Amino acid sequence: MFQTVSLNTGLKEADSCCSWLGPCLIICLGFSLTGASKAESFELSYLAAQSEQQEQVRQVLVESERLEYAIEGLNQLFNLPLTIKVNVGGEQGPLHDPAQQYINIPYEFVSGLSRLYPEREDLLDVTVFVLYHEVGHALIDLLELPVPAELEESADGLAGLLSIELISDGGAPVLAAAGLLASRESIAASHPWFGQAGKTSRSRKLICWVVGSDPGRLGWVAEDAGLEAGEADRCPNEYEEMRGYWVELLRPYLRRR
Repeated sequence: MFQTVSLNTGLKEADSCCSWLGPCLIICLGFSLTGASKAESFELSYLAAQSEQQEQVRQVLVESERLEYAIEGLNQLFNLPLTIKVNVGGEQGPLHDPAQQYINIPYEFVSGLSRLYPEREDLLDVTVFVLYHEVGHALIDLLELPVPAELEESADGLAGLLSIELISDGGAPVLAAAGLLASRESIAASHPWFGQAGKTSRSRKLICWVVGSDPGRLGWVAEDAGLEAGEADRCPNEYEEMRGYWVELLRPYLRRR
């Protein structure tokens, strides 16, 4: 498993125009994160647990409030023409259902992740990334965004961007997901959410985006993950290209004054 940076839950402070997301959006692009009058773009619900094990998972998620923070950040950022429901529980998924306009993250899936990530914060990190990944699929489907054919990689890009830009030390969820994609453990090797093609490539791209987001502070991640020097040198450009791509796609759906 790749080492992860420490995570302090919450939105980044707006101390500079360092990103296109989060509170500094107000300064950089003139968008407002408060006072919106329309319905929220994302709505979170915890479904009833069907077993004692599921109830334990539900309690961990509810008590941490990590998903609530994630949804709050999304609602502050996006002004969508519809509401996407996020259900935690149920049987299928993680998935996005475009017909019903909901995202589903089963307790059983999170329980499976807990066997790979026994530390609570690591488990919560990767669960947040899974949520953002499914948000990527939801936005691609419902807004009919023109993304490349590599849908999983595209959703990874937005998940990585949201994690890095909206969460303080947001590289942690991305690195946790990279480690999961690279894992040979049963849930990562067989669960349909991970797919079978391009897992190693997806993992290395996630690592590269983290490095590229702040090479001065996070350059150690490249060495720790075994990225070659030339590959690591390209990471800042790769991150900026990915970020710029999503900026242009999502600009019409960000909250405005």
